[in-house]
Amino acid sequence: MIKVYKFELFDTYKVDARVLTEVGIPNRQVKHSFQYIYIDRYNTLVVPVPKKIEVIADIKSPHTGKIDIRSLVNTVTDFTFEDKVYLHPDCTIPRAKVTQKYTRVLKADKADICIVPKLERECNTENLAIFLNKEKNKIYVLETALEWSKNKYIYYTSEKCADFTLGSCILDINPSLRDTFIVERTYYRAPQDTFTMSNWKDFLASSLIYYGPVISLNTKEYWIADVLYNKLHDIITEDKLLATLGDSTNEFTKEAYDNLREMLNSSDSTVVGLGLKAVAEMDYEKYRNTTVHLLANNQSHWCRNDMRSSASVKYMLNYLNLWRCTKENYTSTTTQEDFALMKEVVKSDFQERVEYIQKQFDKKFPFAKLDLTYQFEVSPKLKEESSTLETNEGDSEDYLYNEDNV
Repeated sequence: MIKVYKFELFDTYKVDARVLTEVGIPNRQVKHSFQYIYIDRYNTLVVPVPKKIEVIADIKSPHTGKIDIRSLVNTVTDFTFEDKVYLHPDCTIPRAKVTQKYTRVLKADKADICIVPKLERECNTENLAIFLNKEKNKIYVLETALEWSKNKYIYYTSEKCADFTLGSCILDINPSLRDTFIVERTYYRAPQDTFTMSNWKDFLASSLIYYGPVISLNTKEYWIADVLYNKLHDIITEDKLLATLGDSTNEFTKEAYDNLREMLNSSDSTVVGLGLKAVAEMDYEKYRNTTVHLLANNQSHWCRNDMRSSASVKYMLNYLNLWRCTKENYTSTTTQEDFALMKEVVKSDFQERVEYIQKQFDKKFPFAKLDLTYQFEVSPKLKEESSTLETNEGDSEDYLYNEDNV
């Protein structure tokens, strides 16, 4: 279902933007009205963009743009284990792993630093109009419509609302909709009261509360709205926090690698599960490529193990991009420690393969002798230090959107 930020408890509907320009005839059907919204377990949150946030407009499409969210996070570079941390509910990093080093608090205003997920995409915006019927607890989002006409696409947007003040009724914007009606109907998995005359009348009684850029967020991206509306402070992403959790107790060594590989290849599923859990406790952020090599080359048992769904293992696999596909997806750069260990591991693996080839050759050709000599030299591509980004703070927003703060 679709919801609007700060109005999550209201019933929300999408309306075709063509109702703003369509010529309605009294006692006649309106052709373009509500859009289909199917009930789904993946919710979409529509978030109006505050005025203080810069929107980079798209030259080709003026009613769209994007926001640089990355400039608002990772604003803190100097923090210690003495700091209290707030983990946003959208974070997937295991809480137990964090509390081994940090004190966790449940409210952002009690924390020294706030942790949010790592942003995986650009935040695109679109100019939309939002109408409210407060008496009926209903919100209406007027979305852009696209129509194929005369061998070209025609866009119908909510831009007309920019000429009206907040609080204007939909009938003030398009008076011809008065005394019009829609055809009542029902759709499978659609809210039952959407396509009804009662809902149509409620829409005609609604008032404009916002026109401007909005972003649409999925269920795991609500933290972006909290960043935009200054509900968080001193923000860092969870991958930056993860980088501080490594120490001598979870350091990867060649001996640890060999022991974990043996556990992952065990015929006992319990041992495999324990091995997978142990890998998740290692410093896989510093030794990312080594961990990927270990898991991707020893997957025959653990990929179907029940421990795979535990919180810490699932987070590790998602972090290493191994949750859906267990291929070797190494990073283009590495740390000095990771490279040194990978060099040992690869050399050992290569030696094992050479010895296997030697045995196969001796078995097949007992009358001959194979002499193998090889030499290779590799050097690492080390990670560069990440740059410090500026903090962007502001005042909290009011309950309703108004011209002063949005």
